[in-house]
Amino acid sequence: MKKLLLLAIFILPYMAFAQDSKLSQLLETEKRLLKNNNPKDLSEIANIQNNIGTYYYENNQVEKAINALHKSHKIYTNLASNNEIEYLPYVAVVQRNIGDLYFDTSEYEKAETMYLAMYETYLNLTKIFKNKYFEEVAQSLKSIGDLYYETNRNKSAELYYSESLRITEVLAKYNPEIFLIDVAELKNSIGDLYFDTEHIEEAEKMYLEALEIMESLVNSDKDAYLPRIATVSYNLGNVYHITGRLDLAEEMCLKSLSIKKVCAKQNPNKYKPFIALNLMYMIYIYLEKGDLEEAKKHLFLATEAYSELQKKDKGKYLKDTKFLQTLANRIYSETGGNANDKKQIIKSK
Repeated sequence: MKKLLLLAIFILPYMAFAQDSKLSQLLETEKRLLKNNNPKDLSEIANIQNNIGTYYYENNQVEKAINALHKSHKIYTNLASNNEIEYLPYVAVVQRNIGDLYFDTSEYEKAETMYLAMYETYLNLTKIFKNKYFEEVAQSLKSIGDLYYETNRNKSAELYYSESLRITEVLAKYNPEIFLIDVAELKNSIGDLYFDTEHIEEAEKMYLEALEIMESLVNSDKDAYLPRIATVSYNLGNVYHITGRLDLAEEMCLKSLSIKKVCAKQNPNKYKPFIALNLMYMIYIYLEKGDLEEAKKHLFLATEAYSELQKKDKGKYLKDTKFLQTLANRIYSETGGNANDKKQIIKSK
């Protein structure tokens, strides 16, 4: 789920949404403002509607969220028609929120419409405010690239990702402490695109460049950068695996696994599924290397990991556990064991 943006233009901090009673107070405030029928209150009403839309979405009330966000968008658009300098930035924020909501709910055509509108709005803002809003333009391009990637329009995705990267690299020259990580994230996204379209050499180049940047930043904020390093390392492991460089594949995947175990100490619910998947992929690599002992070892670990995950949500991991069974069958056949051996491979803790 994308994180929708709150507007705090007036006196409505996000803390107001901590309880439903506070939401009720906001709704009452809006009701009172509407009753006053004062044009000066319109911007405050738009702000309330955006933040209420964010609240509803975070509480899985999508239809209410959409209605509130569209109300906010309509008001801000009308206000901006008379005062672009003051209100156009808020139009863009709400456009992003609506686009993100549609993206998360797989309404891709509507998301595309809103993302493209957001992009045009930010382009207009770069003309109104010289040397400002280029970061937002780059982010808009990234969002459009993500949408095209998600909907398999790979040429368009590459185009928008590349333009976003070009702008972000310029920004990083002047403010590397803020924008270098965005450069790395974009390179990783482009690497994913190249990998999926079987441009493996280009994917490897992007992943390596992303990893180099992230590792140069890690000491400044390990909590922020270690998970990203784990992701890119895993991606590189995939590249090395399919190109037959199994030692490098093993090295990268073990590196990713080690980092994810560290991250899981602070956020187990987030990282334990990735650890399980990583362990299963290690089995695959060791089988191809002919290292059956390591394959068995990681099968035991993966089985244990998925057993724990299935206690919380059995149906979610059926596909993974079926593939795990396939790998167990392969180990069983290659070790020449008997049926009891196979059961031990699957059930050992």
